[in-house]
Amino acid sequence: MRGAILVFMAILSVQFGGAFAATLIPHVGALGTVALRMSLAALVLAPIVRPHVKGHSRADWMRVLALTIALAGMNTVFYFSLERLPLGVAVTAEFLGPLGMAALGSRSLRDWLAILLALCGVVAVSGALTADWAHLDLLGLVLALVAGVFWALYAKSAQLVGMSWSKLEGLWWAILLSSVVLVPSGFATAGTRLVEPYHLLTGAVVAVTSSALPYSLEMYALRHIDTTVYGILTGVEPAVAAAAGFFILGQNLTGSQMLGMAFVVTAAWLVMAGGRQREGLGWQQRTTTSKGPSMDVNSRVLEPRGLEKVAKLIERGVRIPNPLTIDIDEAVDIDNISSDGVVIGPGCRIRGRRTVISAGCILGDEAPMTIQDCQLGTEVKLKGGFAQDAVFLDGASMGSGAHVRGGTILEEEANGAHTVGLKQTILMPFVTLGSLINFCDVLLAGGTSRTNHSEVGSSYIHFNFTPDGDKTTASLFGDVPRGVLLDRHPIFLGGQGGAVGPVTTGFGTVVGAGSILRDDVPEDDQLVLPAPPATRQRPVTPNSYSKLNRIIAHNVSYLGNLSALEAWYRQIRRLFMSRDRLSGLVWQGALDNLVSARKERVKRLESLIGKVQPTDAGRAQLIDDRDAFLSSLETADSPAPAEIVRLCGAAANSGANYLDVIQSFDEAARNQVVEWLGKIVTAQQDRAQEVVDQLPLPF
Repeated sequence: MRGAILVFMAILSVQFGGAFAATLIPHVGALGTVALRMSLAALVLAPIVRPHVKGHSRADWMRVLALTIALAGMNTVFYFSLERLPLGVAVTAEFLGPLGMAALGSRSLRDWLAILLALCGVVAVSGALTADWAHLDLLGLVLALVAGVFWALYAKSAQLVGMSWSKLEGLWWAILLSSVVLVPSGFATAGTRLVEPYHLLTGAVVAVTSSALPYSLEMYALRHIDTTVYGILTGVEPAVAAAAGFFILGQNLTGSQMLGMAFVVTAAWLVMAGGRQREGLGWQQRTTTSKGPSMDVNSRVLEPRGLEKVAKLIERGVRIPNPLTIDIDEAVDIDNISSDGVVIGPGCRIRGRRTVISAGCILGDEAPMTIQDCQLGTEVKLKGGFAQDAVFLDGASMGSGAHVRGGTILEEEANGAHTVGLKQTILMPFVTLGSLINFCDVLLAGGTSRTNHSEVGSSYIHFNFTPDGDKTTASLFGDVPRGVLLDRHPIFLGGQGGAVGPVTTGFGTVVGAGSILRDDVPEDDQLVLPAPPATRQRPVTPNSYSKLNRIIAHNVSYLGNLSALEAWYRQIRRLFMSRDRLSGLVWQGALDNLVSARKERVKRLESLIGKVQPTDAGRAQLIDDRDAFLSSLETADSPAPAEIVRLCGAAANSGANYLDVIQSFDEAARNQVVEWLGKIVTAQQDRAQEVVDQLPLPF
């Protein structure tokens, strides 16, 4: 019903505007009137639409070009036909365009009956029955038929533009481009009369009522009805004009005109009663299978989930080029999806109550992308793949084939190439991953910018699964207390290699390509070229844990760094990520993932302790005091230095960028941050060591 109402509103607007246009044509001519209509409509719509040149594909612009041609042709050729034909004949001939389009799209007896009634109604209402068809101007008739073709082209191109462009942006470009052609023609016929104040004022009214408003209404209508329905409903236009003449101007209606109006109204009723409304986006298409009769591909069984949500997102300004391929589940709150510059590519699936998509995000640029309960900051690009329970901060990106799972955070401008698998992984700002990388249980820092960043070469693996299946293997590349300041040398892990967790490296570490890192590199700025281990064979004792102290110490240190990062998010990042509702949700998502990462580490340690044998006093104490030890691993915390909070709070309130503020810290501020977060890490370690004092941990 909504689509039909919009069409009727557009028709009423056109008829109202036609009255003003009739007063303008004698002064500036038909071409001058059309030129004023289109150019002033572009000016009126510009501040409402706020169009952009960038961010549109070649296919999008081709659709706009088609609409431009349709608008220019429809608004000029018909006026030329009126110079040679009676109005009724011209209207009838032009109406054959949308009516023919409706006939081509018709698949039911009800539609064909509606088309026939609409044609008869238009002929009767327009007065074509009384015209002298034998002496009509042949060129005028051809022009009217061509105008009808342009009308049909307008309906189809407007539908396509409405689906691929945000709101009315595509329509505005088409109106503007058509004005470029029409305005010179208008000046050629009307001269300076075109810019006289009275003509400009009248032209503005005509522009709003005959172009800006009806075209906008029809653009939205064609998102809800198919072109067959539109073609039939347009038959109401001559009837509305006749009714307006009767009620407003006191013009008489003949019996044939009244009968024609009844025919048109009946045709419209048949269309609406037949359920041909395309609510949401599914136009009526049928296909024949090899096994049986035709099947409606838009049946409730086959249509994607969330079409109504997709339609609402498009109306709000989200760009969705192929809306029928998008799947949005019922749990998704579309209020958590920004309408500012968001693009959702073909085949994408959006799931989960906690999903957040901020301004400027692009999903599925290269291949379909599925996100479930993910929080995306601004300008995030996920080119294709799958992500669940992950957080992507401003400017983060992943190539196609990504597989990103729970506990993962990509901070600002962190990115990966194609076919990257991540789980329980934290990449701090600017970190870059090559292709074919698998990271689980990793925190990686280092670097100062997009041109000076920590990098992992292609085909690198973090080996996190032990023969005993414990996954107590979390590795720290860099650390949080220094890493948050974004002023440290980048870390480089060469491609075709890997790290056997748990390992720790300092900032500035360079590991040669093809190497397997098995030992810690605690010092900064070290070149490491590990030699491959010599071939050897020895018996394996399950659950022996020859390096238990080292495993426990690495996990506790990792948890200490998670505590430090959580304190940083709660006390510093919150100041920058609470400016609006969506960024606040992204901040909360990051905190949730830090909690998830902690739970994962504690779970793995609990599993390990359950397998340890009490072969010495330290191991026996760890087993006996397991619950106390695990309790000691709860989040450590400490208040941030007051000067740092004041400094960041003032900067955040002024709208300053988080990265710029952090990197502008002077030496005294940086030292305060390192000392504060370092104490949190140390506190985590000390608490754990106090519980198992007979198990010396090599921190």
